[in-house]
Parts: sequence; C-alpha cells; structure tokens
Amino acid sequence: MTLGNGIAGSLLTQFPGPASSAVSNAGATLAYVLSLTFAISFAQMTSPHMVVQFYSAKSEKVLRFGKGLAPLLICIFAFAVFFLGPFGWLIINDPASLAMAMGNPDLVIPFMAVSLFGSALGSFLLIAILAAAMSTLAPVCIMLSGTFTRDVLSSFNIKASEGKSVTLLRVFTIAFGVVPLILAINPPDVIVGIVGVAFSVLSSAFFAPIIAGLYLKRVSRSAALASIISASAVCIVWHFVFYSTYFIYPIVPGLVAGVLAYVIFSLRGVKLGKRDVE
Repeated sequence: MTLGNGIAGSLLTQFPGPASSAVSNAGATLAYVLSLTFAISFAQMTSPHMVVQFYSAKSEKVLRFGKGLAPLLICIFAFAVFFLGPFGWLIINDPASLAMAMGNPDLVIPFMAVSLFGSALGSFLLIAILAAAMSTLAPVCIMLSGTFTRDVLSSFNIKASEGKSVTLLRVFTIAFGVVPLILAINPPDVIVGIVGVAFSVLSSAFFAPIIAGLYLKRVSRSAALASIISASAVCIVWHFVFYSTYFIYPIVPGLVAGVLAYVIFSLRGVKLGKRDVE
C-alpha cells in the first residue's frame, strides 16, 4: 500500500525507516524510546515549574481532577511524539529534506506544518505550539527570578523591603524572559539536546528532596543538597560521555544517583547544625 508521495506503507513499521540514525545504528531504539517515555512522564511530577503550578491550584478539587487528567494527557503527548517520526517520512522523503531533518531536528515540525497546511495555516499551528511553550516558560521565569532574589541575593546579605523585593522579582522575571528571546533571533541547532538534558537534570535532582519533604517527618538539608549535586553531575557526565554509546536518557542514571545520595546521607545522619530541619 502506498501512503503518499510514493512512500510504501510498510516503511512505517520498519526501523530505521528511509534514513538511519545513530540510535538505530547502535541497536538502541528500544532503550532510547523507553528512557525518553520515562523522562517525559517523570518530568511532569518533579520539575520545579510544574511544582509551582501544583501549589498554585485553586483547590483540592482541582488537584484531584488534575491527578486523573494528567496521565491521560501525558499518554496522548507521548503517543503524538513517537508517531511524528513515522508520519514524518510521508512528508520528508526527498534527499534535501532528509538532510535537513537529520542535520537539525528542530526544523522537522515547522517543515511538516508548512508542507501539510501551507504557510498561512502552518503558521497558526506553529503559533499554537509557541503558546504551549510559553505556558512552560512563564513559570520557569518566575521560579528563576524567585530563586535569584531569595537565595542568591540573601547569600550576599542583601536585604530588601517587601516592595523592593516585588520590584526585583518583576525585573528579573523580565530579564530571564529576554534571554530566550535573544536566542530565538538566531536559534542554535542544539535545542532538542538542551531540553533533554535540562529535563533530566531538573527531574532527577529534585525528586528525592521533594518526595522526602512531602512524606517524611524529618528532612535533612545536607542529604537534599547531596542529592541535587550528585544527580546533576551524573546527568551532565552521562550526556557528554555515555549517552552517545547507550542512548539512555540521562534522567535514568541521574535519578538513581540522586536517590542513593539522599538515602546514604540520611542514614549516616550527616548534620549541619540548624541546616537540618523538621
């Protein structure tokens, strides 16, 4: 059966499809897909910007509704992500387009949108995608500005009144929002990799401290700090050293390292005076 543009339907069930990739050449397709699925779903639970949204929920009723809706939406999102690849072979099948897609995956979705719906409707679709990205960017900017004004400035013993703190919060929120705007003028071709590493670091680094803070009566700040540092370091090292060999997302080894570090430091009873809190 021919699906379109002369592409045989049987190609959609074959790996690696019309063009091979480093993942398929290494025989790591299953490990890559499973670890990516885990990263997508797990990040929704422990990413700081998601935690901010959870805490800003209107009521417990909204949270209970979200608990049921979130897994369904994650399944739909993951399903769409994984089927974009096979579906993309129907659109991106000539040598020039294949070279573009393999060289810069960030251009795949814009190319497909414009090819399927034309410039006008394709632009509206891309605007919708941009709006979804903005819903993530907004809490991230708020989180970064809040962390900077509360933690970084306080570490230098810089004290400010409530009104001045609010002003600083707004200024830094705008400043952090300008950074991606500048990068968007001439975007680098490593956005996909940056997002993968960022999600892995954030999710694995904060998992143990967040879960411990929610369910344990006594939480060690030193154990939380050790968990954050070890998970972040393992994720970064894994991405640059081992990822190109095993193609397992850094969140997996990072999560293991973060949890182990928290457990070890907690069992050893490492205390730093007032830094251990109940």
